[in-house]
Amino acid sequence: MKNFRVLLLALGFGFLSVQAESARAAVAGYVQFVHGMVQLTTPGGQIRAVQKGDVVNEGDTLTSAAEASAQIRMQDGGFIAMRPDTKLKFDQFKFSGKEDGEERSFFSLFKGGFRAVTGLIGRLNKQNYKITTPSATIGIRGTDHETYEVIPGSALAQVAPAGAYSKVNTGETTLTTDRGTINVQPNQMGFAGGRNQAPQLQPLNTHIFTVAPAPAEETRMEKKEEAPAQQAAGSGTAAGTTESGTAQTEEPVRETAVVDATPPATGTMPSATTPVTTASTTETTMLAPEAVTTVAPPTVLPVDGQTVNLNNQTLTSSTGTTAALTPTTVVTAAYVQNDLAMAFVTGSSSGLSSFVELNTLIANPADVNYTLPNPSVVDRYAGKDAGSSITYTLNGTTIAAVGQATTSLPNGIRFGRYDSTSAQKVVVGTTACCRAGTTLSNTAVYAHWITGPAIDPVYLPEVLATTATYTYAGGTAPTVSQSATGAPGTATLNGASLSVNFTQQLVAFNLSLMVNGAAWTASTTGTPLEMMYWNNAKAGFRATTFARPGWGALTVTGAINGDVVGQLTGNALDGAILSYVLNGANNEQVTGVAGFTGPAQNTATPYRVAALSTINTIPAGLTGAGQTVPVTMGGYNAAGSVLFDAAGNATQFGT
Repeated sequence: MKNFRVLLLALGFGFLSVQAESARAAVAGYVQFVHGMVQLTTPGGQIRAVQKGDVVNEGDTLTSAAEASAQIRMQDGGFIAMRPDTKLKFDQFKFSGKEDGEERSFFSLFKGGFRAVTGLIGRLNKQNYKITTPSATIGIRGTDHETYEVIPGSALAQVAPAGAYSKVNTGETTLTTDRGTINVQPNQMGFAGGRNQAPQLQPLNTHIFTVAPAPAEETRMEKKEEAPAQQAAGSGTAAGTTESGTAQTEEPVRETAVVDATPPATGTMPSATTPVTTASTTETTMLAPEAVTTVAPPTVLPVDGQTVNLNNQTLTSSTGTTAALTPTTVVTAAYVQNDLAMAFVTGSSSGLSSFVELNTLIANPADVNYTLPNPSVVDRYAGKDAGSSITYTLNGTTIAAVGQATTSLPNGIRFGRYDSTSAQKVVVGTTACCRAGTTLSNTAVYAHWITGPAIDPVYLPEVLATTATYTYAGGTAPTVSQSATGAPGTATLNGASLSVNFTQQLVAFNLSLMVNGAAWTASTTGTPLEMMYWNNAKAGFRATTFARPGWGALTVTGAINGDVVGQLTGNALDGAILSYVLNGANNEQVTGVAGFTGPAQNTATPYRVAALSTINTIPAGLTGAGQTVPVTMGGYNAAGSVLFDAAGNATQFGT
């Protein structure tokens, strides 16, 4: 599985690479107006606050804070009015003062939006003006238009679907994904939810745009300002004229950077970012810097003696044989799932034993022994080092409790309860819980074990977009230790339920018990699915009443605290197992396990594998603090959760 993870990262959609800043970048335009905090980031990573009159070069990125905006006059006579909370990069800008087919005006809009009135570029050669967003590509031809990219999780995404929006005031735009292209005419709005979705015309979304009245004739010309000296010197002809000197009538543009749009309802947008001046200096704290990166897949990657060419999608073997990449290029044989998903809990008759465990793990079938007189389980993944392990064994006199011999459910889940006079834990090597050695219980032990087939396929929990309800199918009779009286109490598990929202990756369950004549419950409504205990699949869940990092919140009645752990099981996720320990006000300790059956999920659900490589800095306080280290992350994703631009580059994925 570790080799698979390495390969996953090698075959990821792209690796981030920082581009060097050009020594003499082309001037794209000049800032005419700034309201609030707007920052400019150069290709080399330098960041500064934007002021009126500043030069914007090819390759620069402008980022506006909430309630901030800016207006830029382009070298070809066009205008751009940036909206609040926007990130816009000027990818390419080439203009010699005339339309000669070599001109270029390419932008990347990462989030937010802007209104633009095109200059000479794009009036005749529309292929030379392009806006790329994570969701679509927008082409322009001589137009006054507005573009907005709503990103998932943003405040605006609460009231408008995530994706690219293109509104045309005059002229025409095109909206393109890999599913097609549409034309957007005046007073129309196009929408594309992602690269893998067809663009479509929709009614105007008033959360993003408003309909502006047609401009009066006397306002059709932009209020003239003195152009910076550099602008006059850097252009072949004056902006707003053709090569022959004929005046061009410009489209209407506001004299400030205010944009016509209705914001979401109060409370749905983040508050404005206010510059903060420290007491000891006059420096202004700007927006948090962002890495200036572009997605650029490497041409070749070595994988186990083979060469993968991501540009032409071929695989070359160590002997020089080249073949096209296919879904089965690397996987040479069908994977057979033999591992066992296991959950267990042990408690002592006194409640004071040092040997009380609550655990879930993935085990080899040979490591689980149900056979009397000494049932045992080996956890080979508990160690921090290779070869480390923990073996749990019931020693002394061990019996299967009356009516609780190992039981099998139709989906392969087996469970049982064992009562033993003592128990032993043998720790080998370095583990997360304890040092190497042997631990023995000092009193009788109640042990509850439950196993089931590990999930197959391993990617399935992460890529489903459904909700599954699981039915309680059986479990052990709970055991009670009661140190207050020195004698065990009685308990029954009256019922249990479990459901999983795969879209939100959340687990809900409820346990209903009767303990010494009183009703107890343990439940959760939003415990996250997680990859744990070397499962190699996002199939586990943990909930507790205590403050433990990464655990979900457990709610109890009757009891005063407790823990529940479990995981999904089986082919197509058709089962679930869990173990629990609950504690009462009179020192009662209740332990048990439960098994569930559920509907088989669609194992053919489309999915993608996404990976990312970047650089991080070791935090202060750790060995090597300040050093940069490579970081990789990624995993399986639902097909719709990986976003692409129109060029096919992955721009966002969940992890």
